[in-house]
Amino acid sequence: MGDSVGDVALRAPAAPFTWDDLLAMPDDGYRRELVHGQLLVTPSPVGRHQNVAGELYFLLRAARPAGLKVFAAPYDWKRSEATVFEPDLLVFRSEDFEPDGWLTATPLLVVEIASPSTATTDRTLKRAVYEEAGVLSYWLVDPVEPSLTVLELDGPSYREVAAVSGETPFGAARPFPVTVVPAALSGPG
Repeated sequence: MGDSVGDVALRAPAAPFTWDDLLAMPDDGYRRELVHGQLLVTPSPVGRHQNVAGELYFLLRAARPAGLKVFAAPYDWKRSEATVFEPDLLVFRSEDFEPDGWLTATPLLVVEIASPSTATTDRTLKRAVYEEAGVLSYWLVDPVEPSLTVLELDGPSYREVAAVSGETPFGAARPFPVTVVPAALSGPG
């Protein structure tokens, strides 16, 4: 039992969350991720987000060369027992695919599509951990103001190589050649 100060009981901080804790949680439509033992919980994405995710998935899937896989959420990237992500889109080597498990290798590309509940986390916390993990390319997509920010690893740090919006195309070289036009991701009307 902890000490007390006035009417407030002081307790030791709870243990960090782990992969096993994540597996024991209900499948209730919330996205749960772990960053160094801290639990991040976000609601399921809205239609606009999912539409952009679907369009970008099909674009990447059609352009990918042999030897690479493109996956859309939900698919966990288990970096460690205390750090697990569920990015909106992942590109990784086919040899790293675990048909009956989760991705444990570092992806080549991670895409996060901004939602009101995730935009700040995507641009700060996740960016830092993806950079530390060695993810070569990190794309941030804004579905409301159609835009794409592209970060690529340059040594140990990310460097912004593109920030395009609307009808302006971005010609990616990493992880493979593909042209993305942010406004086109909202899909056919």
